[in-house]
Amino acid sequence: MAINYQDRIVITGIGLLTPFGKGVKDNISALFDFKTGINLHQISQNNEELLYLGKITDSLAIDIPKSLSGQYKFLNRGGQIGLYSAIEAMADIDISAIPPEDRAFFLATGDLSNTGCEFMYPANKAALDKDNKIDYKKLNKAGLNKVNPFFLLDSIANNPFSFISSYFEFMGDNTSISSLSPSGALAIELACRSLKQGRSSIALVIGSTTWINPVSLYEMQGLGLLSRCKEGAKSFKPLDRFRDGFIPAEGGASIVLEKEQSAIQRGHKIYGSIVSSSCQCETMSRDTISVPEMITLNAIDGLIKSSQKSIDDFAFICLHGSGSKKGDKSELESVKNIFEKYNTRIPICALKSYTGHMGCASDLFDIIMSLQFLNQNKIPKTLNFEEAERQFINLPITKSIIDTDKSLFISISNGLGNQSVAFIIEKANY
Repeated sequence: MAINYQDRIVITGIGLLTPFGKGVKDNISALFDFKTGINLHQISQNNEELLYLGKITDSLAIDIPKSLSGQYKFLNRGGQIGLYSAIEAMADIDISAIPPEDRAFFLATGDLSNTGCEFMYPANKAALDKDNKIDYKKLNKAGLNKVNPFFLLDSIANNPFSFISSYFEFMGDNTSISSLSPSGALAIELACRSLKQGRSSIALVIGSTTWINPVSLYEMQGLGLLSRCKEGAKSFKPLDRFRDGFIPAEGGASIVLEKEQSAIQRGHKIYGSIVSSSCQCETMSRDTISVPEMITLNAIDGLIKSSQKSIDDFAFICLHGSGSKKGDKSELESVKNIFEKYNTRIPICALKSYTGHMGCASDLFDIIMSLQFLNQNKIPKTLNFEEAERQFINLPITKSIIDTDKSLFISISNGLGNQSVAFIIEKANY
């Protein structure tokens, strides 16, 4: 389903915390310099194995009001990362005249930091006998003082939701989505609906993911999703003929949305606007987690028809680009069919190879970075892309930064469960 927003929805706040570091400024600088946030890291304190990951190494220390300090200690890592990005997004936003009940909040979180049950490791270690086997009587005793009794709170997705809601006093329309891509894009779409339907005056959207703990990595490896990293950090090759999967990362990204006239009246800086959105979900008869072949085509086609734009009006298309053989092929087939249908070609790119795949945070990251480039009349390079497969050899996948005089781009996010969410974004014209 595609929606065209007649009341222009504008982006007035942006914030990032990624493997590149804190803030939009550092991230956009890294992309212009073709840097990567992917490096060799020890995957946990209890596992010395080194893997290529996108890991945040900056401190997450934040000044917390005394009234919330007790709740903050139960915030999981994904919640801390999301909060940090939201603080930057909200830094120049004046909400003093907006009642808390008119402030909407939509959180997408893919925090898998507790899937390895590492909170149990100290108790397990204390319960080992001389033969290195668990003595279960010792384990029961160790559980009383070696296991954090609040581990359950640390794993509940609604805990960071309620904390961040209280921190910014966003007490109106709200939703918390616990998943990976495209849940960040879905959260943006829900926020746009809330504003369009008059249920809120301002909306904060956060996407945060951390899925680089050992159990999550082994599970993704078992599903065949991860790159074998034969070329190190350069192995993440979205859209390239030699792609073999993605490199996972953790990160947080935040966007503040308002209606255009309200934002102008409040004196808020406008980074760009969301022209329309398209959400597609297809059921499949066979057992697979791959994205259906035509779902991206339907998402793009729905956008173009609902917005009444010509595809030649767009500077570029930012694809999901997870680096998987089947997923990227599905996207490229769709784009090829769109170009043939409208008898034109425009540049296409993918950005996840800069930071690593940050799950639902990448949904927002792609929009923020693409918009930052377009506001400087540039189209981003697809990092590590060298050559396409034979059937896609004529697709204009970016190998360098390109100049443009156009003001629109399409951003697409796909995910497991046969979902695709796409947006038309327009750069700032103020």
